[in-house]
Amino acid sequence: FGRSRLQRNLILRDYRASRSRELEAWTDTYASMGQEIQRERAAVAGEVNGVLQALQGELDLDERVRVAYRPSGGGDLREALKSARPEEVRRGVSLVGPQRDGVEILLDDRPIQSFGSSGQARTALWLLKLARVQLLAERESRPPLFLLDEVEVELDPQRIGQMMRLTHGRAQVVMTATRPLDASWGDLKSLRVESGRVLEEA
Repeated sequence: FGRSRLQRNLILRDYRASRSRELEAWTDTYASMGQEIQRERAAVAGEVNGVLQALQGELDLDERVRVAYRPSGGGDLREALKSARPEEVRRGVSLVGPQRDGVEILLDDRPIQSFGSSGQARTALWLLKLARVQLLAERESRPPLFLLDEVEVELDPQRIGQMMRLTHGRAQVVMTATRPLDASWGDLKSLRVESGRVLEEA
């Protein structure tokens, strides 16, 4: 896809009527590969939303978080490229395609960026991280590494306990904190950094 986009942009920057067939050929390749990328992205978004739904059911959350994949061109890349052709020729660049796709995080079907509080945003991010861990655990032969920096700032003790339960056996979890971790969260191995040295806690 990258090569077809590059070649297409080179033609658009130096477009003449005599290059119309050349542009059509590269546009056909660009559209075919772009549509395949967008289909795969839509499928992944569907998988993520499936895991998010299961997690939210298990955690009995009132609000619903999901991701909305926004393909450039509105889902019909070939038609969008036809409509955009005059402006692309004028500006000398591909204006629609996977490189301009977007993903939105929704809270109860509203953009969390506009309507969510900071606490709701942290919960959404936490759920997305958990969903990623679960998807990676299903696909990889080795458990993924799940890193959480200053965990007590981002999550309350209840959320941390839930996270440890949901990631148990699915991921290697590494957390940093400025105070001792709660032993009730599970089988933890604690390390302390002191004067640049890493010491194992007794």
